[in-house]
Amino acid sequence: MQSASYVRLFADADGVSHFEDVDVPLPANAFAPPAPPLNVASLSPAVGCGLLGAAPEWGGQVPHPSPRRQLFCAMRGEYEITASDGTRRRFAAGSLLLLEDTSGEGHATRIIADALVFTVALPD
Repeated sequence: MQSASYVRLFADADGVSHFEDVDVPLPANAFAPPAPPLNVASLSPAVGCGLLGAAPEWGGQVPHPSPRRQLFCAMRGEYEITASDGTRRRFAAGSLLLLEDTSGEGHATRIIADALVFTVALPD
């Protein structure tokens, strides 16, 4: 069975943010009949979507929580996130990040190369 993966950023009970790798199975599903089945997984309902652009001079290095639960799908460029536990991860075009650290110490963001991100706002 095919699968997909993404990174989850969340805050623990003490308000410290951490990364978690998540693997999602993609079972065959009658997605667009009469076409043959596709491998599909449902992640979450969405409340909205948009585009976010950021340049390297953006000041996201100041620690901050995510303003809402949201998915970031990097379309171009690259950015780096530092969780409040000190772990750093880079996200390049094609990466998927689930931001759920909406409280606590938050994270810091550094734009490596002009980034364009497709955002999906999720319910709380």
